[in-house]
Amino acid sequence: MRFFVAAFVAAALLGAPAWADSLVIGGQAISCDAPLEVTGTEILAPLLPGLDRLGAKVTASSDAVTIIAGAATIRFKPGSATAQVNGKPYTLAAAPRRQGEAWLLPARSLAKLLGANARFDEQTRTLFLHHRVTDVGIEPIAGGMRLRVIATGVLASTAGLLKATEEAPARLYLDIEHADLAGPAREVPVNRGGIIALHAAQHWLNPDIVRVVLDLKQPVEYHHRTEQAGRAIVLDLLTPPREPVALQGVEIASRGERAAEIRIKAEGPIAARARVNKTTVSFVLANAIPPDPLPQVTGKHPLLKSVTLVKGDGAASDPLRLEVVLARRAGYALSPRGDGLRIVIGALRLSDVHIVLDAGHGGSFPGAQGRTLDEKEVNLDVVRRAAKLLRAAGARVTLTREGDTTLVPIDRTSKQTAHASLRQDLLARVAVAKQVAADIFLSVHCNSSNDRDTHFGSETYYCSGRNRALAQTMLESLVRNLGTVNGGVHEREFVVCKYPPMPAALLELAYINNRQEEALLADSHFRDRCARAIFDGLREFAEGGALLQNQLDTSAQPEEAAPAEQPAPETEAEPAKQPEPKKEPAPAKEPAKEPAKEPAKPSPEAPSTPGSAGGGDAG
Repeated sequence: MRFFVAAFVAAALLGAPAWADSLVIGGQAISCDAPLEVTGTEILAPLLPGLDRLGAKVTASSDAVTIIAGAATIRFKPGSATAQVNGKPYTLAAAPRRQGEAWLLPARSLAKLLGANARFDEQTRTLFLHHRVTDVGIEPIAGGMRLRVIATGVLASTAGLLKATEEAPARLYLDIEHADLAGPAREVPVNRGGIIALHAAQHWLNPDIVRVVLDLKQPVEYHHRTEQAGRAIVLDLLTPPREPVALQGVEIASRGERAAEIRIKAEGPIAARARVNKTTVSFVLANAIPPDPLPQVTGKHPLLKSVTLVKGDGAASDPLRLEVVLARRAGYALSPRGDGLRIVIGALRLSDVHIVLDAGHGGSFPGAQGRTLDEKEVNLDVVRRAAKLLRAAGARVTLTREGDTTLVPIDRTSKQTAHASLRQDLLARVAVAKQVAADIFLSVHCNSSNDRDTHFGSETYYCSGRNRALAQTMLESLVRNLGTVNGGVHEREFVVCKYPPMPAALLELAYINNRQEEALLADSHFRDRCARAIFDGLREFAEGGALLQNQLDTSAQPEEAAPAEQPAPETEAEPAKQPEPKKEPAPAKEPAKEPAKEPAKPSPEAPSTPGSAGGGDAG
C-alpha cells in the first residue's frame, strides 16, 4: 500500500497520469486524461481529444458536448443516459459524466453512432476506436476484375503480391490500417478473371489491420486507388493482355436518342480500359493490332462529336487508342465480345427508365413489427412517396402492390405451406418487373433484430456482382439523406434480388424494432426523406455509367430462370421476419488460408459507393 501511494505521488509530481490506461483512435495514440471505467458492456473514456481522427467535430462546455459527424449531430449531457441524435432521443448503455476537466463518454455507444468500432484490450487496458470496413466485394470489369472495399471513414492501405508456395497459390494482399472488419471473417469463391477466391479477416499478427487476400491462378497487374473521398479503396486487377488480334473496323450504331453503341470488330476479344478527361474518353485497346492504313469510323450519333482511331508506336506502353469526344456529359460501358469489343455511351435520364418499386410484405404478412408500427404499412407509404417524386421527374414507375395485400394469398396451414405460398408471392413480384420489362427493380423494407433496441442503421442487399453497384449507390443515398448509421452492403440470395433479369436490390431503411428508429419511421417528414433517398439513389444510378454497364453485361449473359416451386425444409424460413443479430468480428489466424466461415444465410423472406464495374462517368 505504501508503494502504491508513493508511486501515485511520484507520478503526480512528474506530471504523468497515475493509471496505465491508454487510448488509440484512428490509429493514433491519444492522451488518456482520466482512467477508463468499465460499466457492464460499456466503457467510459475521455474520447474528445481524438474524435477528429474519426472525422468528427466537437464542441464541449461544462454542461454539454455536441459532436457532428457527417449527417448526424449528437448531443450529450452529464449524468443523462439519453443522448439527442438529430434532435431525437437515443438511449445510451451508460451515462456520460465529467471527471475534472475531462468528459467520460460511453465508447461503444458513440462508436456505433460514428460508424466506428470500439475494442477493449483488457490485458493492456487499451481502448481502440477504429473505422469499420463495411463491405468487401469483387466484380468483373473489362479486361479483369475490380476489388472494392468500403469503410465508414478515410483509411490508409497498402497492397502487394506474394509468391506461390507449396502450401498456397500466388496471392495479392490489401492491408487496411487501423480498421475493424464489420461482421465475421469471410471466404468467397470467385473463379473468374484469374481470381480463385477472396478472403477477408483481421490480420492474425496485427489485429489493427484488416487484411484482404485474393488467391491468384494467373499473373495480374493491379492499380490501387481510392474513391468516395477516401472511404472506398479500389484495386483494378488487369489480366495480361489477350493474344493479339487484328482490328477490322469500327462502326457507330444508335441505341436511341440518348445512347450510342460503338462496335469494334476484330478477329477475337479486345481487352480495353478507359481514361477520362472532361468530355473526352480515351479507350485503350491493349491487344488490338492496327491495320495499315487505319480504317475509317463509320456512322454517327448526336452524343458523339468525334470518334477517331489513334495509332500508338506499337509498344505495350503505347497501344492503339479510340478517342471519343462527347457532345455532353455521358456515361460509358465496356463489354469484350468474341468478335471484338462493344462500347455503349449514353446520357440516360430518369425519363428513359422504367422502375418497379416493391413495397415488401402486405396483407396477412405484416413483416417486421415495432411497438406500434407494422413494416408493411411503412414500406407501402414510402414507396408511394418515392413513386410520386420519380413520376414527377418523368420516370415510368410500376408498384408491385398498390394496397394492403400480397400478390399471392398466404396459406398458414403449416410452416411448409406458408413458406411455399410466401415464396410464390415473392416470385410474383419479380414477374411484375419482367412483364413490364423494367430497367430497375427495388424492394423496400424495414429491418428488425431478435432483440429490441440492439441494432440500428440502414443496409442494402444484392445477389449477383453486377447488381452490387445499385446496392452501393442506394445505401450511400440512404445514409446521406437519413443520417442513419451505415450498416453495409451485403450479398444474399434473396428471391427479389436473385431472379429479376434487370438490376435489383433490397433496401432496409432502418430498424423498426429499435425504439428510436421506429419513432423516425412513424414520422411523416422522415418518410419523405426516405422517398428522397430512393429518388436520389435511382437518379444517380440511372444517369451515370452504372445502369448502362449493367445492361451491357446482362445482354451477354443468360437470364437466371426462377426455380420450379417446391416446399423448403421447415428450418429454412419462418414467415415472420427475424434475422440473426450481427456479431462482432472475430480474428482469424490465417486470413489467406483458414478464415472463419460465413454465417448461415437468413431466409429469403427475412433479410436481417457509386460506381460501376467497368463503367464510368465522363464529364
